[in-house]
Amino acid sequence: MIRRTILTRIFICATFLSACGDGNNGDGAAPIDMPLQVGGIWNGEATISITQPGATEPTVLDDTSVTFFTTEADPETGISEFRLVSDEALQAKGTIAVTEGATSQEDDALTGSFTAFAPDGFFFSDGMETAACAATGIFMETIDNDSMAIRSVMITYTCTDMNSQIMATGSIMADYDAAQYEQPSSFNRAAGTWSGLDFSTTNNDVELSLDFSNDDGMISGDNNIGCFYAGQLEIIDAAFNLYGISLTLTQCQQLDGTYTGLATLTAGLDGNPDEFTYQVDNDTRIITQPVFQFRTPSPPL
Repeated sequence: MIRRTILTRIFICATFLSACGDGNNGDGAAPIDMPLQVGGIWNGEATISITQPGATEPTVLDDTSVTFFTTEADPETGISEFRLVSDEALQAKGTIAVTEGATSQEDDALTGSFTAFAPDGFFFSDGMETAACAATGIFMETIDNDSMAIRSVMITYTCTDMNSQIMATGSIMADYDAAQYEQPSSFNRAAGTWSGLDFSTTNNDVELSLDFSNDDGMISGDNNIGCFYAGQLEIIDAAFNLYGISLTLTQCQQLDGTYTGLATLTAGLDGNPDEFTYQVDNDTRIITQPVFQFRTPSPPL
């Protein structure tokens, strides 16, 4: 498939930090000029090689499915917020800056820094669950043999401790999901009662219920062990399906505090519920949470 050819090309380009401007990849896919659009929702795969405390060899987790959120770059600073959402690999939040290629044959270069949160059950070699990481990569767009545009992002990253010792390395390869991102966002679209298993706790029987206001995006809710949620949904850009979200947890013991992050809504198909997925953190803890709602019919995206 042309997609695999493109992703392989991205990996080589990002690893060696070259412009990759040869004009053709041998399978009919040639780079084309594109506007510097950073914001989006990207789906793909990630790898992480992580050294745990006392280990002599790193543990490698590869081919794990990830979703990558990026906001549009701030017009004054050029900085974009990003979130890495994964069930099995590391979670991450940080910022990136993108430099547009000097010519149509040069891909847009990416640099960034982020905080990585170790996968469940893992620790970094310094015994901590978080690490500071630096990233490089590219955004690119190609045209396949069917004249279809494929937008992709490739990132390689390194995480170090306070003594600059490498604790983890990895890569992220993902394709732009226009169908998910290029839909409007609104309080009305997200309104209602959402529920699901509470992933903020290790107890697999805890149910979470959240109510989103139709008028102002206010959030309230609780789980069935007495933890209370209050917060606010934010419309970042009404043209796109990416929300800002803040939540304050109370009576949740060690989870108490205020968390901020990003979220997106996926319409259910073929009788399945709509899904609202958010990732929030308070700098020391991160929560990636899907909640669900059956609506007949689902409000249009």
